[in-house]
Amino acid sequence: MLLRKQRGWSQEELAEHLGISRQSISKWESGISIPDIDRIIKMSDLFGVSTDYLLKEQIEFEENKREDQTNENIKISKAIEVSDEEVNDFINLTKKASIRIAAAISLFILSPIIFVFLLGISEYENSNITENMASGIGATFLLILVAIGVSILIINGMKLSKYSYLEKEMISLSYGVKEGVKERKETFENSYHISIAVGVVLCILGVVPLLLSGAF
Repeated sequence: MLLRKQRGWSQEELAEHLGISRQSISKWESGISIPDIDRIIKMSDLFGVSTDYLLKEQIEFEENKREDQTNENIKISKAIEVSDEEVNDFINLTKKASIRIAAAISLFILSPIIFVFLLGISEYENSNITENMASGIGATFLLILVAIGVSILIINGMKLSKYSYLEKEMISLSYGVKEGVKERKETFENSYHISIAVGVVLCILGVVPLLLSGAF
């Protein structure tokens, strides 16, 4: 493979030079089969290298392939078995967590509204609220809402932390569990795309009140 790429040849081009099919080249390079001695001699002449070099390259390729396969088998053997119950608990908890996270972010977004509203009222001459009062009350509500939002995120993180191994470690799922997760993922993707579209529309429409207030 290395010699072929050094020449800038595709598998089809090398196959033409050797008078064989592209599938044969593909099988050689993937380790499914090895070339016979006649092909090795022909490649030796074609690339200008010794047959020993080609044989050594083939042996090293086979050894690397076996090593990779061994490492893969070790990883699979170390994979954590995850039950259907654990997967369902994690998915259900993640669903609830996403709602709580959305609520926390909403609190962060809404937190300055009272502050801005009271400051606006304080600018009117007949208002009983001074600018200092508006700042104090508004800042208090802002901090309260932010504190609630942060506490929601912290509690969420603590609940999800016990399932952190599902995201960090290699896990092994039974066929039934794997298919169930795949089906849930496909169902979620539809609602996810709709939610993204709605969110983008709301972000665009969010500037409308500012434009209207400027007009009047």
